[in-house]
Amino acid sequence: MGLIDVEALRVGAQIKDKDAGDVSRFLNRILGLSVAKQNCVSNKRGELKDCHLVSCYKLLLTEMVSLFFVSLSCFLMHLLLQILM
Repeated sequence: MGLIDVEALRVGAQIKDKDAGDVSRFLNRILGLSVAKQNCVSNKRGELKDCHLVSCYKLLLTEMVSLFFVSLSCFLMHLLLQILM
């Protein structure tokens, strides 16, 4: 799990399986970057995390609204049946 150039991936470079799970090597390579590049990696990670949280929030909100309307329709149906009987 090292750093690899995006352009290299586009032209077909492969990531070796032995490097895929080596977290300590990955972290050491990040430490080997300049501070500006480390900050860039950190900022991108934060942006991805924030994006993921927003997506989860939107999904949860959608599910809550759907559940509310299902509950409301069940309540109204029950109320209508009470009135008709």
